[in-house]
Amino acid sequence: MEWLFDVVMAVVLFVIKWTFILSWRFFTGNHMNAKRWNDSTFFHDASNWRKRQKTSPRKYSWWRRKSRLKRMVWRNAIFWPTLILTILFVWDWSSTLFILGMFAFPVLFILEPKTHLWHRIRLLCQIPYVATESDGTVHQMWSWKTSILHAKRKLRTPEGERWHSGIATRAELAGAPRIEKLTPDMERAVRAELAEELPPGGPIELKLLLDPGVDYGD
Repeated sequence: MEWLFDVVMAVVLFVIKWTFILSWRFFTGNHMNAKRWNDSTFFHDASNWRKRQKTSPRKYSWWRRKSRLKRMVWRNAIFWPTLILTILFVWDWSSTLFILGMFAFPVLFILEPKTHLWHRIRLLCQIPYVATESDGTVHQMWSWKTSILHAKRKLRTPEGERWHSGIATRAELAGAPRIEKLTPDMERAVRAELAEELPPGGPIELKLLLDPGVDYGD
């Protein structure tokens, strides 16, 4: 069984080695594959924004253009607060939430005018429009993005409509007739047209579509 022990130890050492290597790359701001993409250094960003290729030049991503110091700051600024908050929430979530609320509102109140944080959050889900009237008045309007509207429609489809063109509704499968709702004006027009076409004096029985307990001003 010595070979099994050697295999287990080799796997454990391999995992420890690569965990240390990836952790070092992550916390020191290096790329996770240790590949050098451009001429960015530890303190300076990349001088060229495009990657030279024989076929077509492509832009470097925002992350690859950053210096190693900036990548290190970004990673540590996100990782350590997230880890600390996770531990605090597991330890005592109510007290942690109360403390975060006390500090969050003053910070957001100070930073919002400078960073336009609320507008940045709305831009994730909505599209802004600016309308200018003839007198110079400017109105700010927002509309939901198409992807958000599709998601809302799938979550809550209007009654009687299909959420997908190829999937029938339960009412259609049950054979329930589709009844169109008529307004009082439309019903009066239908009654008048039927009265002109039907012969006078004969026994005529029209089914009431309106509520008989409501006075529509006939």
